[in-house]
Amino acid sequence: METGQAHGLDFLATWGAWRDDPQRPSTLHYVVIAARPPDPNSLEIRAHRQPGGTELAPLAQLLANECFGMQAGFHRLEFEQGRVLLTWCIGDLKPMLREQRFAADSVFLMNPDAPGWDRWSTQSLARCCRRGTQLATSQLSPALQQALTQSGFEVRPAAPADGQSNSLCSGIYNPRWEPKTSRNRSAIRAQLPDSCVVIGAGLAGASVAQALARRGWQVQVLDAASVPAAGASSLPVGLMVPHVSADDSPRSRLSRAGIRLMLNQARALLVDGQSWKLSGVLQRMTDAPPDAPSDATPDASSEPLPDAPMALPHPKSVRGKMWSQPGNHRLAGTPWGDGLSQPSPALWHALAGWIKPKPLITAWLALPGVRFKGNSAVASIHRRGSDWVLSDAGGCELACAKVVVLAAATGSTPLLNQLQGLEGLPNAQPKPPALHSISGQISWAMQRRADTALLPPYPVNGQGHLIAQVPFTADVAADNQEGVAWFSGATFESQTVGGSVVAQHRANLERLNALLPACARALGDLFDADKVHAWQNTRCATADRLPVLGPVMSGEAPTLWVSTAMGSRGLSLSVLCAELLAARLSGEPWPIEATLAGMIDSRR
Repeated sequence: METGQAHGLDFLATWGAWRDDPQRPSTLHYVVIAARPPDPNSLEIRAHRQPGGTELAPLAQLLANECFGMQAGFHRLEFEQGRVLLTWCIGDLKPMLREQRFAADSVFLMNPDAPGWDRWSTQSLARCCRRGTQLATSQLSPALQQALTQSGFEVRPAAPADGQSNSLCSGIYNPRWEPKTSRNRSAIRAQLPDSCVVIGAGLAGASVAQALARRGWQVQVLDAASVPAAGASSLPVGLMVPHVSADDSPRSRLSRAGIRLMLNQARALLVDGQSWKLSGVLQRMTDAPPDAPSDATPDASSEPLPDAPMALPHPKSVRGKMWSQPGNHRLAGTPWGDGLSQPSPALWHALAGWIKPKPLITAWLALPGVRFKGNSAVASIHRRGSDWVLSDAGGCELACAKVVVLAAATGSTPLLNQLQGLEGLPNAQPKPPALHSISGQISWAMQRRADTALLPPYPVNGQGHLIAQVPFTADVAADNQEGVAWFSGATFESQTVGGSVVAQHRANLERLNALLPACARALGDLFDADKVHAWQNTRCATADRLPVLGPVMSGEAPTLWVSTAMGSRGLSLSVLCAELLAARLSGEPWPIEATLAGMIDSRR
C-alpha cells in the first residue's frame, strides 16, 4: 500500500520488479491512497525520466490508458490478465484508510509531512497491517514517529539512499499487544484456493467461476438447464451503461465500478463489433430536471467518442475521459432526433456500449479450472465433514466442495430457506433480503436496409431503450437469418401481473415513441404487421434494487456465499460482485469501499 502524493511511478517500479522476479507470486496487489488520480498525460514523460525508464515506459503507457472516469472513491485497474491489480483510492487519507479491509505486506509512507497524518491516521494505518508488515518512508518528524510507535510500529532510521542527502526510515508493525482483528463483522479469515461449486450458470454465477478460477480454485458450475445462460442471461444483447443520480447513489457508484471491470473482460474475451462494442450510449433524461447531473463538461481532454460506429478501440481512445457529458447536441439535426420539439436533457456516456451475454458466459465457463454441468437442479444442501454436498430432488449427489456460491436468481430462495433450519449450524444468519421476480420482454427484428440511416448508430437509453446496428444471427421459425438487428424494450412487470406478448410489444412501441418518435414511426409498421419477435424472461431483484453479495453463514471462514439479484444490470454488476466475493474469500484488497460493499451485503 502506498499513501501520499502518488503519481504512479512507484507502482510501475513495483510492477517491473514483479515482472523480473522468476519467483514472483501469482498475483500482485497494489493499493494507492491519494488525493487525485494519476495524470495520464505526464505519466509516460515521468517514467522516461526515471532510472530504468526504458523498461518502465511500456508499463506507463498501459497505466495511462486505464486512467479514465476516475472520480472520488475506489478504482480497480487490471493488468497482466488480472494478475497485477491496482486499486487507486481517491480521497482524504483517514476516510480512505478506514474503507480498507485487507492486511498489507508492505507500506510506502510517501510525503509523511503532508497534512492528515496524526495519531488517528496512524491507528487507521495499523488496522491495514498485520504483525510483520514492512514500513518504508522518508525522514519523519518526531511527532509522527511517536504516533507510529504508539500505534504499534517499530521505526528505525536507515543510511542515506544512494545519491540522496535525506535519510530514509524503515520499520515493521510489531505491537507489544495483540492486535484486534474484528474491526467489523465483514472481517473474515482468508481461505486458500480449494474446490467450489457455483449454483447458476448465468452472468452472476459464471463471473464468480472465472474470478475464483483465476485465483487457483477448481470450480464446478451447476445449472438446472441443459446449457448455460438459459435464464435472464439469455438476453440477446444488453447495455453496460452507468446509472446516473443527482446524489450519486450506491447504484450509480456500483455501476461505474462494475463497468470498468466488465470492459476489461470484454476486451480480453470477446470479438469487438460482433459480441460487444464500446459504442457510447446516449441517455435521454425524460424525467429529469434541466440541471441533470454530469461529471464533466466538454473540453479538449474529454472529447466524446465519435458518432460513427467504431472499430476495436485503442485504449488511448478512452484515456482521460469522464463517464458522462452533456449530449443534447447528438440529437439535433439527426433523423432519429426528428420530432423532439422540446428535447429533455440528454447525457452522453462515452464509456458505455452494448454486449451480448451468452458469448461472454461461454468464454468464462471455458477458462481453465472451470467445469459446467447442466441438467443439475440442486434441491438440497447438507454438510459432510468440512464439505458441502449438493443433491437433486431424488437424493442423488450432484457435487461436493469446500465452498458453495448460490447464484441461481430466485432459485436460490428455496435453498436459503432450507439452510435456515439446518441442524448443526447454530451460526445461521437472518435470511438475505427477499428476492423478487420481475418479468420483461424485448421487441426485436432484423434491420431493413431502408431503416439503417433512420436508426442511431449507438444505443439510446431512457424510459426504455433502442439498440440498433447489432450484428445478429437469428433462428426464427426455422428461418435462419444473418445480418443486423435492432432491439427495443424492455417491459417491467411483476411475475404475477405479466401480460400477453402482443400487449408488451405495444408497451415497447409506446416507450420507443416517447424516447425517439422518428424511430417509432420508422419501425411502427413492423409492430402493426406482427413482424417483430419477442424475448421474454424474468429478472431477479430486491426491494432496494441493489444486488445481494456475501456469506450466508457467520464465522471467521464462511464457506457458503450468495451472489444474485442484479436486476436488469447484470452486465454492469456481475464482474464487480464476483471480484468482491473473491477478494473477501481470499483476504485481498476490496475493489470498492467497505461502506459501499456493506450496502449490498447479504446481511444488510
